[in-house]
Amino acid sequence: MESTPEKKSYFVLPASDSLPDSDLENIDVNDLFSQNYPQYALTEITGWAAPNLLILNTTAEGGERGPSFWFDISAQTFIQLGTLF
Repeated sequence: MESTPEKKSYFVLPASDSLPDSDLENIDVNDLFSQNYPQYALTEITGWAAPNLLILNTTAEGGERGPSFWFDISAQTFIQLGTLF
């Protein structure tokens, strides 16, 4: 994670042979999330749900807790979850 007063950036770095061979070091999860879900702010990445799935927590525009998501590193897509983490 890289943090400035304006924003937090979360970068995905390959650490396992099970991850795809794409340019993972170039993925800023927060920027990608903001483009897809502008109504939520990414507040934390809590860990891994699987070798290619990160668990994300969010805050809604009004300041209340938003939904949790998985970030699929392979597809670079977000999956909204029914359970909060």
